[in-house]
Amino acid sequence: METDYRVRYCAKGMDEARRQDTRSSDEPELDCYLLQFWPAPAAPDRVLKQTSAIAAYWHDYARRLPSQALRDVVGNVRGLLPFDPALVHAIDAAAPETQRAIALPAARRACEAAGLTVREDDQPGPGQSPGAHR
Repeated sequence: METDYRVRYCAKGMDEARRQDTRSSDEPELDCYLLQFWPAPAAPDRVLKQTSAIAAYWHDYARRLPSQALRDVVGNVRGLLPFDPALVHAIDAAAPETQRAIALPAARRACEAAGLTVREDDQPGPGQSPGAHR
């Protein structure tokens, strides 16, 4: 049986430590971290307090990662993320019926843009049958 866990990550001095990058053994520590895990039902992520620029960067990065469902999709979902990550995540969170309703016109539009379809108002060229790829 799998167990879900919640995680609390707490850090102090991240920005200053990042600016300094390294320290010698005789210099004081600039940053400290606490990582806690406990069994609990799965729940959406929450940021309770964010006070550093580097924390903001990593929170944003984590929010842009594809969900497990997206990682399981056969295809190039990761290739879509740079274009509109909010849209990709919104589609991921949508119900399967909504995803299918979005997928059909999106696939049609992609085929049209690639020149792989013939619209009803297109006439076949010489030597082509109706509906043939041009």
